[in-house]
Amino acid sequence: MLQRVQSLCLFSSGIISLLILVYPPILELNGIVFVLKDFNNLIPPGSLLFSAVLSIYTIFQYRRRKLQMILTKLARLLILVCIVSLFLQIKEDINIRYGFYLLLIPFLTLLLAGYFIKKDEDLVKSADRIR
Repeated sequence: MLQRVQSLCLFSSGIISLLILVYPPILELNGIVFVLKDFNNLIPPGSLLFSAVLSIYTIFQYRRRKLQMILTKLARLLILVCIVSLFLQIKEDINIRYGFYLLLIPFLTLLLAGYFIKKDEDLVKSADRIR
């Protein structure tokens, strides 16, 4: 069901999360650039990876919209855990790079997916009332 708008949002969230996990620099300390997978703390990359997998898995739950809404909320929560745990690691001598701000893109696409799933659910409920 990749033709639905929420499926496209969930797919893009998963792919962007995986790309953020591997490629863009997140923090810089004394000229050393850190990518998310290089952290000693496993919470930020683990939560982002689990959010990406959860986003991809949620696409295939298209018949169970209430479960889809719960899973998108959980994926958003995991991205927030990643952002907050990275924010707590920032000290005075650490520079924030653009990869830190790119974490907002999957969060926003999950917000859009949740909106469209809710809209779908409301449409189905209104069709049930007409019958």
